[in-house]
Amino acid sequence: MADRLPLRLARFVVSCAGDARTLEDGETIAGMTVVHGPGHTPGSICLYSGSQSALFVGDVLNNERGLRTPPWTVNHSHRDALRAPLRLSELGFEQAYFGHGPAILEGADRRVRAFLTRRVPAPAPAG
Repeated sequence: MADRLPLRLARFVVSCAGDARTLEDGETIAGMTVVHGPGHTPGSICLYSGSQSALFVGDVLNNERGLRTPPWTVNHSHRDALRAPLRLSELGFEQAYFGHGPAILEGADRRVRAFLTRRVPAPAPAG
């Protein structure tokens, strides 16, 4: 990939292909539990630390302009992207860190549950 980028960007590419492996739902890595959340991408995950009361949400939800699921235009499977956040309502966490948007540092689980309760997902286009 680096060979296709301008030199000013290519210097930031780090090869990790030899170290890559699939993380399984429920697996523990570095003290955090993997929570599978496919939709945005087939392999989307969250990382949950019960001991730290923190959830690394990744792209399962974003918080750029309030809590939202990723728009259908950027999802591998919009149906899965709408379902994936439901698993988060089962977890207890004070803090949530997003791939897009600011962290929620207090009462994050309550805010996520409130969002999931009130959201009315926009229908994906037919086809």
